[in-house]
Amino acid sequence: MGNIPRMSEEWRNRLLAAVKRDGRPWKRLSRDAGQNETYVRDLLDPQPARVAATPRIDTLGRLCQTLNISLAEILDPDYRPGIAVPVVGYVSGGESWHPFDDHAKGGGLDFISFDMSDADAIAIRVRGTSMAPVYRDGDDLICSRVMGTDIRRALNRDCAIMTADGAAFVKILLAGSQPNMFRLRSYNHAYDDIEDVELAWAAPISWIHRRG
Repeated sequence: MGNIPRMSEEWRNRLLAAVKRDGRPWKRLSRDAGQNETYVRDLLDPQPARVAATPRIDTLGRLCQTLNISLAEILDPDYRPGIAVPVVGYVSGGESWHPFDDHAKGGGLDFISFDMSDADAIAIRVRGTSMAPVYRDGDDLICSRVMGTDIRRALNRDCAIMTADGAAFVKILLAGSQPNMFRLRSYNHAYDDIEDVELAWAAPISWIHRRG
């Protein structure tokens, strides 16, 4: 792998902050990352007489792993951390759930990642029981809003929706019978689907916050 792309030296300041938070001496941190004893010093030495090294992506990645941080946290000035939640089991018939074998598939658990960094995040609160049992009274539905041609990425998903004429729904978003038109499917069978509507935006539901 090559060196990191030319960019603002702010990445080096973020790396220095991460090293300071970690607290290990530079020589020890270099060894723990599998590098020679002067690796971290060569990256971060603040003395004007020295020219700081430009690392390779793979070696910088190993250092980030040793610091228990993401490479994106160092290189991306707009980085916002996500959340990784381990999947520890599955539920099936009879409503009982069963733990996964932690060593299945070569070891380690699967994870569900929640990362809203690239999204226009909003929340919709459920009131009443008209959407039960899918959503309960008091649930907060956390959504990632998309617009324009990106709306098609939300097809076949539960979404908070705003139509072009200002009507707002939480529905299942389906393709319409015409280009740029959509069908809105209800959870409650007492309500008919809404056919061929134009949308201002759609916001797929990313996760649910149960309040009780």
